[in-house]
Amino acid sequence: MVLVLTGTLSFDESLLVYRIQVDLKMATGTAGAVLRYFDGGGTQVSPDFTVTDSWVTHELIIEANGSVSQVGFRNSTGSSVVYHMKDFTFTEVTPGCVAANALAVDGWMKESTTDIWREHNGTYTKDGSFYSLKVTAGSANDYLIWTMDGNNTWVVGDPRLHKFDGRTVTMGVWAKTDTASHARIQLQDAGGTNGVNTYSDYHTGGNSWEWLEVTKTFNSDAAERYIYLRAEVDTKTIYYSQPILVFGSSIGEGNYTRPQGEWVYCEKEIPLNNYDGSSYSTASAVINMEAESNGMIPKGCKAVRVTSLTRDSGASGGACSAIYRPYTASMTGQLYNNIGSGALELGDSDIYYNSGQVACDSNGDIHGALTATGSSTLSVWFKPHAVQLR
Repeated sequence: MVLVLTGTLSFDESLLVYRIQVDLKMATGTAGAVLRYFDGGGTQVSPDFTVTDSWVTHELIIEANGSVSQVGFRNSTGSSVVYHMKDFTFTEVTPGCVAANALAVDGWMKESTTDIWREHNGTYTKDGSFYSLKVTAGSANDYLIWTMDGNNTWVVGDPRLHKFDGRTVTMGVWAKTDTASHARIQLQDAGGTNGVNTYSDYHTGGNSWEWLEVTKTFNSDAAERYIYLRAEVDTKTIYYSQPILVFGSSIGEGNYTRPQGEWVYCEKEIPLNNYDGSSYSTASAVINMEAESNGMIPKGCKAVRVTSLTRDSGASGGACSAIYRPYTASMTGQLYNNIGSGALELGDSDIYYNSGQVACDSNGDIHGALTATGSSTLSVWFKPHAVQLR
């Protein structure tokens, strides 16, 4: 059986990430039969879906490659098997923070009424960056804020805070919005003898990219300092791109330079959909870091720092391992978890813990080579906690 879904399900927008969900149940045949998801070229791009006698929701995160506009399921068990399917959904995955709380991108906070999303390359991204930040106000005078105070562990006495004492600082960012008196940026002293807000000009609301810039000399005795991306008109949207903060009195549009090889440390580990305790037999596959992380890891990253755990129920009697590397051939930038038969020789189901850095390929992906002692005996966890940008 082959089921192909086309037409309104076209997703040929290159490199976007999508979530597919479908409920599956056995109709006739042996429970435990397998369906495989495939793209329009007939290539399997997911683990097997094992179908049972009960309705089970299966989920898959994929990245569109720009040339395939079909999704489908292929029976890999036998022609006598018949399946029930229902509640098929197909949606774009857009990383964002939209809950009514202060959670925002790592290191930042937001007004509880503010919604933010990562905007994929296209009409609403500024040349020079693959992504922008989409910000929609849920009330008047909303904002996104980076703080140098107790909320960000930079407190009085911290040498990082005092690097700004008496220093002239300039912030700049590209902004795009169709609403006047909505987008502007702000530097603020809180506390101190002369705490004051300093603002940039507003974006004109002309729906084109405009450079916003603001300069301030921070007090030497301020206990707190704040940096704002503001969104001041209820329900209206702004796109911000390429923010920069420098010591000095000016930046100037076009002078933004992103740090090369910058490491971004996450506030917590990022679980991967199919490498978070999943069971495997021997396998080798590309780990699409963006799709596996539901878009939390950006496209084209250079390397990741990870915590890796490996366990095999038959480790005492055979060879088993998990190897992560940038390409299929052996090369530098690898992370090994060898746990059986001549390696660490752990006991059955003992967990081997490792951490380290793994280089990514040119797409920002990693190649995993998994060796198990038997069928679905190997369990692996691969949890990035820092990302290096190119």
